[in-house]
Amino acid sequence: MRLLLLLLLACVASGCELLESEPAPTVVEGIVVDAQSGDPVTGIQVLLSQGSNGFGSYPTRDRDVTDTEGRFYVSYTTSDASSLIVFVNDCAYGDSFPECYDARYGGLTESVRPERHHEVRYELTPIEP
Repeated sequence: MRLLLLLLLACVASGCELLESEPAPTVVEGIVVDAQSGDPVTGIQVLLSQGSNGFGSYPTRDRDVTDTEGRFYVSYTTSDASSLIVFVNDCAYGDSFPECYDARYGGLTESVRPERHHEVRYELTPIEP
């Protein structure tokens, strides 16, 4: 038992990778619906961005557009424990995707915990013309 403990301590002290693991991906998948009718919304941009770098910028790490059933899937793997933010029908500050906003609906943002699988339902409020 003592030998096993010494080997484990030697491994940790020397940077042994036996106890280290690759970071798990952060996955956000789900559906975007109209908050009033409950119908799926097609063509809505969903961005997964990394938390602010201190300069107000949120670099986009993955993006998707909702399909005909309102479904989307975004993911990102990082060893950095910073927060990740989902932008739905909203442009991340500093991004220049002209198609990231659909004027028929309001947008929303949500922070998500890294290295988790999130199954979500986002309800967008229609904007009256």
